[in-house]
Formats: sequence, C-alpha cells, structure tokens
Amino acid sequence: MCSFPYGFSLPRGPQRLLWGTIAALLCTNPAFSDRFLSAEEIGWIEDFTLATTQQTALQQLVPGTEDHFYYHCLWLQQQGRLEESERQLNEWHKRYGRNGRTQEIEHRQRLLSFPQQADRT
Repeated sequence: MCSFPYGFSLPRGPQRLLWGTIAALLCTNPAFSDRFLSAEEIGWIEDFTLATTQQTALQQLVPGTEDHFYYHCLWLQQQGRLEESERQLNEWHKRYGRNGRTQEIEHRQRLLSFPQQADRT
C-alpha cells in the first residue's frame, strides 16, 4: 500500500477512480517514490542531534574542518561553555575567514553572552 506525505488521502465518489489511478502511477514511478516515499538513511546530523552524548558524534568529524568548528562551537554553546566557544570561533575565523556559518555561530555567541557582556552585543 502506498502512503502519501502530509496526510493526503483520496477523495470519495466518482473522482476516487481517477485519483486512485494517478496515485498508483505515481507510487510505481521510481523518480517519485524514491524522492518522496522512501525512508532515507540516518546521517551524521541526526546522529549528532539524537545522541545521548554528542561528544561521541563530534569525534567522528575531522579536526580542523569547517564542520568540526561549526558543530564543536554549537555544542560548546549548548553546554554553556562560552569562553571555549569564543576561542574555537576565533581559530575558525583565522583559518577560514568569515562566512555565513561563522556569522551564525557568532550571533548565537553574542546573544548567549548578552547577560554578562551587553556591550559586545
């Protein structure tokens, strides 16, 4: 049986045969079914998000890469270790320059440190 995303169901009455045929064609079309109806393998981001200890997931990243800096800073911020996160962010800036991801972490850093350092925000 083919299930549809977002709670879609077939209408009642004479249109049901038409919609049923369309649904059957879509469900048997590999381009549609592979994209919308199949479950995908859990990736690293899900491992990081769902892990009981995110440190284990962080150890899978290659040190010095942008992903390593991003997720390590994010984790440090979530732990409330803002000084360490600031040091990581500075090293990240030196190595890769400023980009959208560094700005995102920097903005988070300023908001989280606002009560202690309102002048920097």
